[in-house]
Amino acid sequence: MNVMIITQDLERRTRLVDFLGAKGYDVLVPPRRQDTVPMVKQARPHAIVLDLYVADPNGADLLCELRADGYAGKVVALSGLGTQAVLSKCWREGVDHVVGGIHMTSEPVDPGQVEAAIRASFRGEITQRAYLLWLRHGRPEGQDRQHWVQAEREIFGEQRSRGSTQNGGELRTEK
Repeated sequence: MNVMIITQDLERRTRLVDFLGAKGYDVLVPPRRQDTVPMVKQARPHAIVLDLYVADPNGADLLCELRADGYAGKVVALSGLGTQAVLSKCWREGVDHVVGGIHMTSEPVDPGQVEAAIRASFRGEITQRAYLLWLRHGRPEGQDRQHWVQAEREIFGEQRSRGSTQNGGELRTEK
């Protein structure tokens, strides 16, 4: 699954890229702010992790620009104490999950929470696929969990490419 990380915070970006890359995600990072929209058009990431602290423009304005340009993928916003004013705009523009929020401390963002938010963003698709599996298998009783796990594997398997990471506009294939 392609996930784009948009943040100016080098430490946060590095932690997210390393964590998600180790989990098997293909991680994309625009080298500069002005490269974000063209890179989203080209790479068509399944999910974007958008730090609302992004400046010039702010994260909410960038989300508006991406949605206006046709990006329909999932968006997980990273929020904190200084971003409350833009959260309502983000919800209107279709952010799927927010990690952090008004109660966020000075502690770094937990990459595990970010991954959980990405996975939760696909809950509707997983539910629909699990239902179709249940129908296809003749509506058996007591196999809900099996259908859910199979649906999750299928959806995330469909979206994972084979071990490449795009960072700073350069494609690296990992062995």
